[in-house]
Amino acid sequence: LMTEDAKMSNYYYCLNTDPNDRKDYKSLKKTGKYCIKTLFQIKELQNEREKKDAIVKLQAQKAIKIAKELGCDSVIVHNGYIPRTYSKASWVRRATLFWQEFFADKDDSITMMVENQFEDNSEIMLEEIDSVHDKRLKVCLDVGHAHCNGDMPVYDWIKTLGKRIGYMHLHNNHGKYNPKVENWDEHNGFDNGTIDFKKLIKLVKQHCPKAILAVETHFEGAESGLEFLKKNTIK
Repeated sequence: LMTEDAKMSNYYYCLNTDPNDRKDYKSLKKTGKYCIKTLFQIKELQNEREKKDAIVKLQAQKAIKIAKELGCDSVIVHNGYIPRTYSKASWVRRATLFWQEFFADKDDSITMMVENQFEDNSEIMLEEIDSVHDKRLKVCLDVGHAHCNGDMPVYDWIKTLGKRIGYMHLHNNHGKYNPKVENWDEHNGFDNGTIDFKKLIKLVKQHCPKAILAVETHFEGAESGLEFLKKNTIK
C-alpha cells in the first residue's frame, strides 16, 4: 500500500485518507506481515535543513500512524541519495542525525525500511544503517534498482548488506544501458531479464533469511513470481 503522498505520481493504489477506504484496506489484511510505502525521500534533508527535517518527519509520522491503523509492521521510504551530487560522508552524518532524532520518541512497533534507488553500490546504505545502529531501521533492497542503476552486482549487495536487509522488492530487468527500452527499471517478471533469480534466492537464504520478500513485477509477472518463490521454499 502507498500513502496519499503517492497521489503526486498518480498511483491508482495510493492509500486514501477517507476513513471508509481505510476500512476496505483493513479487510484485505488476513495473515502475515504487511507494509506501506511512502514516496517522500530523505534527500529533502539536504537543503534548508531544519525546515526540511520538520516536513520529512511529519510525513514519516503520518505514514507510521496509518501503518499502525492498518496493522502493518513496517514503512518503506526511498533513501534518495544521488551519486556524485552529495558527499557520502556528509550524507551519512546528516541521515544519522535525522534518524536518531526521529526514533527518539517512537516505540518498537514499526520498522522503517530505507529503499535503494539510484545508489551505485551498497556502501552508503551499509554505512547509514551501521551509523544509526537502531533495530528499527533496516534496508529495503530493491534488486531491480540495484541491477539497472548500480555498478555493483546485485548478488554482492545481498552479501555485503546481509541481515541489515529487512525487506526486498523482487523484479527483473536487463541492467544498465539497454538500448531496447527507455526505462531501464522495467519491473519485469523473474524470467525476463538478466538477474539470475535462482542464484539470488540462494544468497537470500544464506545472508538475509528473515527478509520479507515482495514480488514487485508488472501484473503479468506476479503469479509466476509467487510460484517461483513457493517452489524455492521461500515463505
